[in-house]
Formats: sequence, C-alpha cells, structure tokens
Amino acid sequence: MKQIQIGVVLLLVITLIVGFAGADTPVTVGGGWVNYYVAAGTPPVPSDGNPFTFSSEVPTHITITDGGCVGDVPQIYDFDALVGTGSSVTSEHPDCANPVWRDDALADGRFSHGCFNLEAGRHALSIQNIQMYSEHHGDGGDFRVDEGYCDAVPSPEFPSIFLPALFVIGFLGAVMLIQRSREH
Repeated sequence: MKQIQIGVVLLLVITLIVGFAGADTPVTVGGGWVNYYVAAGTPPVPSDGNPFTFSSEVPTHITITDGGCVGDVPQIYDFDALVGTGSSVTSEHPDCANPVWRDDALADGRFSHGCFNLEAGRHALSIQNIQMYSEHHGDGGDFRVDEGYCDAVPSPEFPSIFLPALFVIGFLGAVMLIQRSREH
C-alpha cells in the first residue's frame, strides 16, 4: 500500500513538472504591452513565459522594445522560425540609474526595438536576448501584438530621389562628351 502511495505521489509530481514546463502564456491581440523577463546569463538567453501564444484571423504585427537598462537586443521566433531581431545598440553597463519602460523606451533610440509583421493564424512567440545589458544581471522588455501591419516606411521626398538620378545622367553625358572629343 505504501509503495502505491509513493508511486501516486511521484506520478503527480512528474505530471506537475511536465505540465508547468509545457505551459504557455496567452496574449491578447490589441491587449497592450506584455512584459517579459530575461534572467542573467550568456546570450542567447530565453525569456520567461515562452511561448507567448495567440491566434488571429487578420494580419498582425508585434512591436518589441528593450526596457529597464540600455543594452539588451531581443530576437523573436514564431514557433521555430525567426521573425526578427531588435535594432543594434551599445550596452550602457554599469549605468542604469533611470530605468525606462514601454512607450518611453520605444521612443528612446538608445533602446533596441523593432516592429515585425505576422500573417493571420496561430502563433507561438519565443523571445530571447542575443545581447545582454550585462551577463550578470537579468533584465527585460515589453512587446505588444496589434492588428494590421507595421507603420510603412515613408518614401523619400522628391529631391532625395531626383538628385542621384540627375547625377547619373550627368555622369553619363560627361562620358559621352569626352568620347566624342577624343574621336575628333
């Protein structure tokens, strides 16, 4: 009888461990910022809460930003496919007197951030830091999932595209003029 009780307790413990290890973190599209934490370690270091799961019937985008101390660079996977990597930054370790989060970090060019488009469907996002503020300090960041696509990159204004084309035409004209003068 005692062996059966020990066996039941062991089975329960194993079930709990496997259940928690396979747990995911649900995310709501349009639900605002979601915080993630990355423990100290040598990159790449996965975040707690992986995978962050959601489904959508329309295209969505993920906006991600480092937060807290300047220096982490996040990388995002959907299932096992790389979605994108945050912008490259320089760590300001050991300076971290004024941690910054969410919208403020996104607007601050010192922090790594990015926006990546996702098609409609089921998603399981995993985040890892490929660069750390410090390998000896955990840090985190925030992301949000919203409907639609990332804001479009503005097209160059008229003079900025016109001038290089004008220079090429002028260069070709000069080459042709030099060739004609050599022939005569």
